Amino acid sequence: MENQKDLTKITESCGQAFYAVCDCVMTDAQMKEWGETGNVLPDDCMDANMTLHDIILNHGLDVFDEDGQMNGDAEIILEDAWKFADKLNKKKYPKPPSYSIGDLHSSINGIFNQWVSAKMTTIEARDLAKNCCAKFLEDNK
Repeated sequence: MENQKDLTKITESCGQAFYAVCDCVMTDAQMKEWGETGNVLPDDCMDANMTLHDIILNHGLDVFDEDGQMNGDAEIILEDAWKFADKLNKKKYPKPPSYSIGDLHSSINGIFNQWVSAKMTTIEARDLAKNCCAKFLEDNK
């Protein structure tokens, strides 16, 4: 358990360092594209795995065993550090919601106008409004 805690701390530290390198190497537009769509990745701008290897080495860990293969801990740290950096970037550049508050307002307003003009029943209006709210909440988690 103690080893797992140490690995988590090292992973987060490596992830933060990797994110800092990405932020220096990639343009703001590339960072935003990575966060919002994933169409641009650090691999497009640098040798990301080699950068992570260097970061892991700088944390005092051996990356490769005697056979030249990546050791198990380093492999886990590499994958998790990448995910951690990705999470940091998505936090800074979140994916824009596909169903915005403006869309919700417009939908509810349209439902209300149809209900007022007696083009739909109260139950139909309620069910449609409920569905619109559910869609908004789902898209904006």
